[in-house]
Amino acid sequence: LEALRSLGIPCEISGRNDLVSLGQKFSGSAQRTTQNRILHHGTLLYNSDLSVLSRVLTPSKAKLESKAVKSVRSRVVNLKERLPATMTLDALIAYLASYMEHALS
Repeated sequence: LEALRSLGIPCEISGRNDLVSLGQKFSGSAQRTTQNRILHHGTLLYNSDLSVLSRVLTPSKAKLESKAVKSVRSRVVNLKERLPATMTLDALIAYLASYMEHALS
């Protein structure tokens, strides 16, 4: 979050596994733990087709009922909409990698 904030993106953690900017989700993550291993993965939406994303990620009513949990569909946003117009995906990746390298050293 600090790296994104340093680029001028207002952001915060929401719930257990979402990152949001101005109330709109741009990242989600999940984790699975087994006996000796942990798998953690996440996303950062940069320039996704949000109409396609909504269509393919909306579960069927039957699936929601089988899980016994009602999903709250978040409004989502691409990071590209919050970044300076000159920042390309490659530039964002390089910036985040450099930021993390310095933060972890």
